Amino acid sequence: PAREWARRCVERDGRHLGALLLLGRACLNEGFEEEGREAFARAHELHPHNVAAFNVLTLLDSYPDHFTVRETPRFRIRLRTREADLTLPEAEALLEDGYDRLRARYGFEPELPVKVELFDDKQDFAVRTLGLPGAPYAGVCLGRVITCQSAGALAHEGECWSETLYHELVHIFTTQMAAGRMSRWYAEGMSTWEERRRHGEWDWEENVDQKLSSRLELGILDEPPLTREFEDDPRFAYHHASL
Repeated sequence: PAREWARRCVERDGRHLGALLLLGRACLNEGFEEEGREAFARAHELHPHNVAAFNVLTLLDSYPDHFTVRETPRFRIRLRTREADLTLPEAEALLEDGYDRLRARYGFEPELPVKVELFDDKQDFAVRTLGLPGAPYAGVCLGRVITCQSAGALAHEGECWSETLYHELVHIFTTQMAAGRMSRWYAEGMSTWEERRRHGEWDWEENVDQKLSSRLELGILDEPPLTREFEDDPRFAYHHASL
């Protein structure tokens, strides 16, 4: 739907920067890379000083020479060639096993192939996801596409890239099952809950439970988790939503 609305905006005003960026982003998020590239290229041609259009085009231009693509019947995985030998086998095994588990559990099959992009550079991940550097996430589900930081980007931050990848795969199932009509707390709660079912070591630190007990005693626990909680303490909000 976002892609169709963005197309209508561009049809009404083919020079409008916001409409072109919206169309480009919507196309990339839905897996239509060539159409998305065309929209960003048009935005850059008309507005050469726009940083987001320049950033996205620069990243897309780097794909042929610096990224490797692995295609299976259910996934299309893209990642940096320099880490493909190490990361690709683990990523593929995790995704295929997770797909089997989730399909059996929910009796649902998402649109195929699921497109997965792994980045060993945090700024590349941010540009692909938002158009600008500085994204405060380890991974994002865009409806039909997953963007995720790999071990190369998260190694020194105490984050587990495979946990993040599985979390986003759950979003692929739940978001499409709900046709996008799902509140954030429920969607994040489902993915966090599925993480624990998949791997017992993928759990939040102990003080999250301590915070939960303290807030219950003080009577300040939102139920369900509201926007403020996700902004103020996202790790706690994810855990709370999963209960």
